[in-house]
Amino acid sequence: GGPIGFKLEAIAQLYEECPVSLIAARTITVNINRHAPEIPDTLLKYQYAAFQTAFTVLP
Repeated sequence: GGPIGFKLEAIAQLYEECPVSLIAARTITVNINRHAPEIPDTLLKYQYAAFQTAFTVLP
């Protein structure tokens, strides 16, 4: 992790009103393979991991 990741981790640990959930990479992979979401054409390469995570977490 770089400086941004370090700062995000500090916020997650120190800010009590910030709920944090840890998700295993395998959980995301299984969910994506099971449900095969339609990936938007406008999604940029660097947004893909965030898209997969959001798809797994959001109801």
